Amino acid sequence: MRTNHMYLCLTGLVLLVLSSPGCLEVETTTRVNADGTIHRSVEISADSTTLASGDYPVALRGRWDSMITRDGKKKARLKASQTFPDVDALNAAIRGEPGRTLEFRATLEEQFLWFTTTFRYEETLARFYPFDLIPITDFVSPHEIDLFLHHGMEEEPYPTPGDSLALDDASDRFNEWEQRNRLEAFFQVLTTGVERAGDPQLTPERLASKKEEFYRLAIEEKVPSDVHQLQKKAAVLFGEAPVRRAVEANQEAFDEYDRKVQFLGSVATAGLKSHVEMPGLITDTNAPAIEGSRVSWQDFKDYCYLRDYSMWVESRVINWWAIVLTGVVLMALVALFAVSAVRRRPRVAAA
Repeated sequence: MRTNHMYLCLTGLVLLVLSSPGCLEVETTTRVNADGTIHRSVEISADSTTLASGDYPVALRGRWDSMITRDGKKKARLKASQTFPDVDALNAAIRGEPGRTLEFRATLEEQFLWFTTTFRYEETLARFYPFDLIPITDFVSPHEIDLFLHHGMEEEPYPTPGDSLALDDASDRFNEWEQRNRLEAFFQVLTTGVERAGDPQLTPERLASKKEEFYRLAIEEKVPSDVHQLQKKAAVLFGEAPVRRAVEANQEAFDEYDRKVQFLGSVATAGLKSHVEMPGLITDTNAPAIEGSRVSWQDFKDYCYLRDYSMWVESRVINWWAIVLTGVVLMALVALFAVSAVRRRPRVAAA
């Protein structure tokens, strides 16, 4: 089983502070064809209300063949598919929007080598954590992040027992970074609202003077990231009326913050699987599962709290037409050489 260290902070913390509308499952299957066309299918299993609203966690731009079916009393399943003429068209359809949908980008490289053609398909899930006001390196070192990513998530052995113990300590610091990052985002939105409201009862200076107190109360009392709960906590410190006026003065930004929190809540608990089917024989990949010409990834989403995650696969197709053509040409050359040799042979004069 995967180590609990920072992984539990990544998933358990979000589960503690967020409430999402039911379990979300996203499964993508990408079939790369030898002619460069790409077929993409997406299956999303979620709360039926979520699917009915069209609020999908992945972008589905363009004309997809789609169908929603009931999958139990409260859940539903969306199946969508589309064939794209090239990888650029695929990217245009699956390109996400930060803080709204997961962001995927793909590349397809093809190299013609006469007897064979090699293909390399790579798909990257961009880091989706929407709050970046406080650098993670202020709390966790790059070395500790590498330990978590390469040895915690990928289940590789730790170089030394001390590295495993060090990651336990880093988990607490990561926890603090995650909490402060979200609260800093909320506090900046609140500060802008206070500045715009111009309320003498709540000035930017007074707000700033109680920033650490606000952080402490929110963290110690485990106030959820829900914007309304944070507004209530701010009202306890600064007064209900001044906070209400600040919210009204910057309502759009508060809504944006809330949208990011809801997005994070939905993807934090989501299951994500990705499959790629390649033409020809698989020659190399970073996928943990290979079955014939199909490779699969799962349990990689949490990696993207910290960094982008790339999935790649390479394959080779034998160009039988080139082999046949080469054989025909060689046979023709041999025949031509033989005919030429006969014609050049000197004739023996009759006695």
